[in-house]
Amino acid sequence: MAQPSALHLPEDVSINSMAYANDRLWAGSFGQGIFEIIRNKDQISYRKIPLNGQANFIHALHADKKGNIWAGTRGEGLLVFKADNPAQRKQYTDANGLSHNYIMSIGEDERGVMWLGTWAGGLIRHDPETGSFNIYKTIKGGGNLAQFPIVLTFEYKNEAGKPVLCVGTRGGGLLELELDKAGFPQKLLRKSTNNPTQNQTISSNFINCYWKDVFGRTWIGTEDGLNLWNQKTNSYKHFFKADGLPDDIIQSLAEDENGNLWVSSTKGVSRFSPERSKKDYCRVYDLQDGLPSNFFNSNVSCYTQDRYVFLAATMGFYIFNPTKSATTRWHQR
Repeated sequence: MAQPSALHLPEDVSINSMAYANDRLWAGSFGQGIFEIIRNKDQISYRKIPLNGQANFIHALHADKKGNIWAGTRGEGLLVFKADNPAQRKQYTDANGLSHNYIMSIGEDERGVMWLGTWAGGLIRHDPETGSFNIYKTIKGGGNLAQFPIVLTFEYKNEAGKPVLCVGTRGGGLLELELDKAGFPQKLLRKSTNNPTQNQTISSNFINCYWKDVFGRTWIGTEDGLNLWNQKTNSYKHFFKADGLPDDIIQSLAEDENGNLWVSSTKGVSRFSPERSKKDYCRVYDLQDGLPSNFFNSNVSCYTQDRYVFLAATMGFYIFNPTKSATTRWHQR
């Protein structure tokens, strides 16, 4: 394993969100604003984007294909700026389009529509082309979208070829919303919640992260186990610490080009490869392997064009290229 190098971010930085696009990496912190992480061969540096007050608490980041950075804050709504001109930015709050100023998640669909998950204001559909905001606190079929914080959204097409929007929550499980041809939610199709008496339901109602792998499978990380979701049958296969994972609390997921799933938790990281033989399908890494911390943050991961996996811990970054069997560590102090 290669000798780690270091990038010294400010003393008290905790990275809560990451975004990657056009070979540029952005990190949102809890109290210190936004950082652009700049990599030039073996040289690593950062550029801090100055913000004010509660806007420095970044809970969600997204980089779109047009070079815009979208930042969801804790209390100051949504910030949008060009990657090359962060000083000029737009701000959206409950005074000009939002239902709530605490933005938990930001997702973009194939139409370029932005989906914003809030702490207690439901789901927001924002079309950057028209500037419209559509707020969904309830939906036909019994879905109360404002009851629980929305931590992620992603879309898939069902067997009939119709788009379905998945909404992951903290406490309310996973909701599936039917979209019309224009991409607007119409009704609740299904709701996946844990049922302790049925072992094929989702393992926890508290969802942290998801990843769609190279085989087209959807993995969902929760506060109590990793789930492999079969959308056709709506059944879940569970993986826990007893199956070789470092912990049952699954924080973030990422996949390398070899199809290995990298699973971060509150007790380290594992390379999870269910296609391998039983003795080699899970390898755990912790402090002894050079990790900056065993405690990783929720839903903070990415995979870059040059084949590096990035995961954020409470004490820094874990950065590695699985094809080189090498690790690079960035310390905060």
